[in-house]
Amino acid sequence: MQFILLGINHRTAALDIRERFSFAGDSLSLALSELSASPLVSELVLLSTCNRTEVYALTADLKAARELLKDYFCQQADLDSEHFEEVAYTAYNKFAAQHLFRVAAGLDSMVFGENEILKQVKEALFEAQVHEASGAVLNQLFTSAIRAGKRVRSETAINQGVASVGSLAARLIREYAEQQAVIPQILLIGTGKIGAVTLKNLENTNYPLLLANRSRAKAEVLAAEFGRGSVIELTEMQASLAQSDVIITCTAAENFLVDFEHASYLEGRERPVLLIDLSVPRNMNPRLAELQGVTYYDMDRLEQVVEQSHENRKLWQDTAETILADEMSRFLEWFNTREVLPTIQSLYEVFHEIREHEIERGLKKYQGEVSDEVQDLLERVTRAITQKILHYPVVQLKMERNPELKQQYMDALTALFKLDAQDGIDRFVHNEPQAQKARLAHD
Repeated sequence: MQFILLGINHRTAALDIRERFSFAGDSLSLALSELSASPLVSELVLLSTCNRTEVYALTADLKAARELLKDYFCQQADLDSEHFEEVAYTAYNKFAAQHLFRVAAGLDSMVFGENEILKQVKEALFEAQVHEASGAVLNQLFTSAIRAGKRVRSETAINQGVASVGSLAARLIREYAEQQAVIPQILLIGTGKIGAVTLKNLENTNYPLLLANRSRAKAEVLAAEFGRGSVIELTEMQASLAQSDVIITCTAAENFLVDFEHASYLEGRERPVLLIDLSVPRNMNPRLAELQGVTYYDMDRLEQVVEQSHENRKLWQDTAETILADEMSRFLEWFNTREVLPTIQSLYEVFHEIREHEIERGLKKYQGEVSDEVQDLLERVTRAITQKILHYPVVQLKMERNPELKQQYMDALTALFKLDAQDGIDRFVHNEPQAQKARLAHD
């Protein structure tokens, strides 16, 4: 079995393409169910965020699996194959695993070192497990990547400062307030995780706040946690647009919640209006940027802003890469040895069976004459000899990277030492000459 990664992200595809590849809720459940049902895929995890959609799969046929995943993506996004190839990237085996580790650590994020992606990687694994799409290998891969991401954030300062899309939005709001010398009225449409992070980064402000959400109860919970803010129905949103200086959207809606039909509420004001669309697919019509007095940010425009804040955190990149290399080494050791562990375990069992059998035979000749101290010495010395004899072949078997040669080694060991036999030490005794067998029986 081998790994494959197929995906798009903010570096390879513009927002109008990325939003067509967004999977959440029912569409995520359907994708996990349909793709994992294919005989070409043994295990599967789908990671879909504002800035990336990536599928990680375990397969015996890399080429066929890639075609399957590509066709599914193209169908879901209504995109032709040629265009998809222009924006997609693929990685296999070790390189696919390394990419996931960098993603979990925030090194591949639009906001370098951001925290939110680590939660999203955890959620992707959880969803795959709930839908029984992942298995032992991808569970271990994602768990290792999550551990690596935690270490990077705890052992470096890579996530200090602006470390999420929500914190970047909060910074833009503060800058707006300073430039306009006002206490801005904020309208937050969508009270999910990104909305909550945005508010958390505005805790020390006194900006008036309106919260609009499909679930009023959820908005009320967030307002209570934040300690202030009025909750309105989504149907009341239009009237609130005209009163708000800053409007933020961060919902999972697949349509524009703030559209060009709302232009009259936004343009021609005494001071500019700040629009921040943190949604993928977008919840604001990008044509709103054409209006006089409107400053508009979507995820692509935010990327241009965030480049300015990367430099200090990038000083920690070398340390982060060292941590990732360490965790990657641990994962690869597990992955490369998981197939040979049953063979190694059986090999040790056979040698220890022989060792114990021969000690027992020898001690029978000297019943009552061998002290406990000598017996203990025999046990320790023969065990050490066995370990030393097996050490080199076991290490070589673990380190072999050629799958075909590794399988040949396992087959040879199984045949030479009858590792698949069920009759214990008798597997060797039965093949000895009859006289030798008779002598052993007499002993």
